[in-house]
Amino acid sequence: MNYHSNALETVQWSLEIDLKKDLESFMEKQMRKMNIPPSGTRSIMYEYFNTQKRVIFETPRKVVYSREFQCPEEYQEALSQFEQSAREGKNLNAYLSDQIRKPEKSDDLLNDWNIYHFHLTRRFREDGFAKRSDYQIFAWVTADCIYMIQIYPHREEYLYCKQEMLKILEENWPELLEIYRFKGVTCLTEQLNDAQYGKIREVHVTSGVQLGENKVYGLIGGGYMSDGSSGEAVRREQFWHNRLKLCEMVIRDNMPFISSVIHTQRGLEPPVYKFQLLWISNSADSLRLIEWNSHMGVEWFPKKGKLRIFTMEEELDFGGAFEGGIRLL
Repeated sequence: MNYHSNALETVQWSLEIDLKKDLESFMEKQMRKMNIPPSGTRSIMYEYFNTQKRVIFETPRKVVYSREFQCPEEYQEALSQFEQSAREGKNLNAYLSDQIRKPEKSDDLLNDWNIYHFHLTRRFREDGFAKRSDYQIFAWVTADCIYMIQIYPHREEYLYCKQEMLKILEENWPELLEIYRFKGVTCLTEQLNDAQYGKIREVHVTSGVQLGENKVYGLIGGGYMSDGSSGEAVRREQFWHNRLKLCEMVIRDNMPFISSVIHTQRGLEPPVYKFQLLWISNSADSLRLIEWNSHMGVEWFPKKGKLRIFTMEEELDFGGAFEGGIRLL
């Protein structure tokens, strides 16, 4: 985007800034590093957040089992291999559907209930993905732990709509579901069985789940849109679109002040001020930009409504300058 000062302003300036393009460029590079390039059918931002939700990043995790967990005897070695891979932080995506390579695709079970399903097997294809198995592991995955819910036969009816999985979660690890419980809601007007739940999921109608009296839960996996898109990915895309656009407006509205500081610090009045996104904090409450002609930086604090202008020399101690966030350049 290009912006210009108006004729009445004392200080004249011209501004080039496109923070959304900067962020999407970073996201595309990250996706290609994962060998999951953008499909070109959806926005890069949506596909990046959708991929982040679906991909299990490699890190050592604890493996804990529900009291109800049962594994067929002939699959014990496959289960042990899967558990060892999880504990050692190896690639678990190989056990997922190969649809994980398509960033535009969605996983209804994950979007609805935040539950992953893995092929229980020791046999893998040449491309590294697990071959289709007669059994699947259903599990809740966090950054440091895999909660093993149950193993079901692949041929099981309404396999991905078994509300029993949520009941097992609640019985064994109620803290995982507590934040998704509708406070003050005692029951649903209609309790759905697995078959009915399967039908409404096919058309992507969001519904709560009742697991007992005063135990109604919803949006456990972030939900889905009417076209099956991940609700969580859509909301994150909209959040960053709005935040970056607002940041551009803040920079534009403060250009007389920013340009005066740059002139004082550098003795420069560039014909065009070219800003690019440099860093964002994990909490999204701080964004840093670099102005390339002057090598000056601007940091925006949305919650505080403040700007900090600095020289890049002040930020070259990268050991601490970029902690708690993502560096984009």
